[in-house]
Amino acid sequence: MVNTGQLPASFTDDDLAAVHRALVDSVAGPQKVRFADGREVTYRTADELLGVQRLIQQQLQQNRRTGGIFARSTRATFVRD
Repeated sequence: MVNTGQLPASFTDDDLAAVHRALVDSVAGPQKVRFADGREVTYRTADELLGVQRLIQQQLQQNRRTGGIFARSTRATFVRD
């Protein structure tokens, strides 16, 4: 399971590349990944890296399908004078 608490709210292609590089190097032990927003996360296992890689890929695919626009709902209350 991926700890999403330390991850950026959105990802870039560079983030995906950084995770891929760390995954390749993970045979040497824990890997640190610095994301585009400056956050740095240490992944202890290849499974953790694979999980975050899937998460990033899914978000990037969704962003490309929607043109990067996120649906947002707002609740407002109106009072008549």
